[in-house]
Amino acid sequence: MKDFDKLIETCLSELDKTGIKYGNVTKWEINTRAKKRWGQCRILPNGKSFEISISKRLLDDALPDESAKSTIIHELLHTCKGCRNHGSEWKKLASVVNSELGYNIKRCTSPAEQGIFGEKAVKQVKYAVMCLKCGKIYERERKSKLIKNPHRYRCGICGGKLGAMFPTDDKKS
Repeated sequence: MKDFDKLIETCLSELDKTGIKYGNVTKWEINTRAKKRWGQCRILPNGKSFEISISKRLLDDALPDESAKSTIIHELLHTCKGCRNHGSEWKKLASVVNSELGYNIKRCTSPAEQGIFGEKAVKQVKYAVMCLKCGKIYERERKSKLIKNPHRYRCGICGGKLGAMFPTDDKKS
């Protein structure tokens, strides 16, 4: 497994060279459970410091260092002023990093872009709503507003009423 602390130091040093002012990260974690995300930046309750976690999958020795480093820098950019989301300020800073440091930092990356091949994104469908008129089924991974209140929505195909919410994996939530 790659040296996480060394990668962090390298990324901080590279960002310092660009002049980008990032926030105070007081906690770094290796996330061993993440299946769908490469990293996460959370603001701590004090509102002044951050916690960043990176997927353990990116620290595999078989992957290039750039896979982990680009994710670390992506998350560090979220600590910058006005960059909590992937809005215009975040995109502007990502563009600076990409042009000055040669990264390809963007909002989302696939496993293949990270150097992980042979892995398909598997959709975990847990809920479904069916159109009572045409039978079209709308699947969801989470218990969304559509799943909780299907009567408030109409079918996008025929305009029929939606109903019959059911868990697709026979588990009660």
